Amino acid sequence: MTLQPYDAQRLDDIALLLLDLAGSVRQLSRLCRENDLSTVQIHDKKAQEWIAKLDDWARDADARLQTSLIRKKAVERALRPNAPAEAPEGRKRPRKK
Repeated sequence: MTLQPYDAQRLDDIALLLLDLAGSVRQLSRLCRENDLSTVQIHDKKAQEWIAKLDDWARDADARLQTSLIRKKAVERALRPNAPAEAPEGRKRPRKK
């Protein structure tokens, strides 16, 4: 699988497409309720597989983004002139006596 570059706009485009799909499914549920349909027969095996794969993709994308953010911060910290080492969030550096 080839990694593709994504910027904020491309991620937004995917998010909007997913919202459009969610809106379409919500429209189906609204029509069922309004017309008192108890059930509708729909093929869903492939859709469930795609949703699972999309969920995996989103988790992987988040992990890659978080890793990129950590690397970027590390590089910025390393390039700061005469910057004292910063303690990670939530941990304080010990005081010198």
